[in-house]
Formats: sequence, C-alpha cells, structure tokens
Amino acid sequence: MLTLDLYTPEEVSTQIANSAKQLRLSANMSRKSLAQHSGVSLGSIQRFEQTGKISLEHLLKIAQVLSALKEFQQLFPLPDPKTIQQLLEREKLPKRGRL
Repeated sequence: MLTLDLYTPEEVSTQIANSAKQLRLSANMSRKSLAQHSGVSLGSIQRFEQTGKISLEHLLKIAQVLSALKEFQQLFPLPDPKTIQQLLEREKLPKRGRL
C-alpha cells in the first residue's frame, strides 16, 4: 500500500515538541518544574523543546505530566473489524512476526 506522508519524521517531532512546550506554558509550568514532576532531566527537556529529539520513555513521562498520555495509547490503532470473522481472526494474530 502506497501512502503519501505530508510531513517528515523530523517535522513531526518538531511539531510534537512545540505542542508540548505550548501545553507546558499554558499550564504556567517552567521547564524546571516539568523536570521535577516528570523525572526527566532539565537538559533533556531543553533539548526536546529546541530540537524535537527525546527518548520515547522520556516523552511519555512528559506527556503524563501534561495530561496528554492518552493520545499515545491511540497511536497505532488496528482497523475496525467489518465482520465477525475478522474479529475472530484478530484474536488469533501471532505474537511475533516472521519473515
């Protein structure tokens, strides 16, 4: 299946960083306060807001403090089954992929 992505991964990470910064500021929270509440170092938060680069674990910790963790749970949704058979087949999906 061919998909047309309008944004690069770098653009998306920058957009996520900008949104997180705006959420932090709208909560009237300093970077230092976010670091203390999330357990993520101040340097990591600064780098994230400036470059969009951060580990997934740290991103999730920041999202939790900013009340945005729920959106990550919906990141890779499976398509809705259209028939009972598709629903049953989904339950039988293998736990690992094979080549």
